[in-house]
Amino acid sequence: MAPVLSCLVGRVRARSQFRGSCLVVSNRTCIAGLAALPLAEASAIFYLAPVLLTALSALLLRERVPTRDLGALQPIRAKRQPVVRAREHGV
Repeated sequence: MAPVLSCLVGRVRARSQFRGSCLVVSNRTCIAGLAALPLAEASAIFYLAPVLLTALSALLLRERVPTRDLGALQPIRAKRQPVVRAREHGV
């Protein structure tokens, strides 16, 4: 292998290992954080993940969100309401 190509392969491998390590650390901290939450709040976070991703993609990445995507998110928002209301009332 040529020295230049060998150097590039080494950089790509190092970058992949770094990205993989970051993914492992982020997954472990996410699971540890969810383990500390009550079950209702942890499940509410999982239900709200598509809503949050859609909202953040529109705000941060300036993506256009189709109306059918917004319509598909309505049942998820309806499931969120009882959890939020129970939390407000201290149940």
